[in-house]
Amino acid sequence: YQDLRDVAVAPEHQFQLHYTFPGPNSKTDMRAGRPYKFYGINGELYDGISKFRVRRNVTYEWIIINEVAMDGTTATESHPFHMHTNHFQVGDNISYLNTRLI
Repeated sequence: YQDLRDVAVAPEHQFQLHYTFPGPNSKTDMRAGRPYKFYGINGELYDGISKFRVRRNVTYEWIIINEVAMDGTTATESHPFHMHTNHFQVGDNISYLNTRLI
């Protein structure tokens, strides 16, 4: 695999995502008979439907920020953010709650 850390990424392919994990006061719902706490991306509840489309052979840079929980409290844990069906490379790990993906 090619190391992508030094590849120039076009501005239109750079994204900053604010990932919000449930906090202690987050709403809980029942889904399939199990409690489900809400989490979101960029202030919107994640509904399981991808809002992002990537093209083959194009390098994207996603900066994932995980500082605030869905209920507005400070994030105390980090959920492993991952993508399905697309290869990715972790470019830098600023802190356990702030990871940059390429």
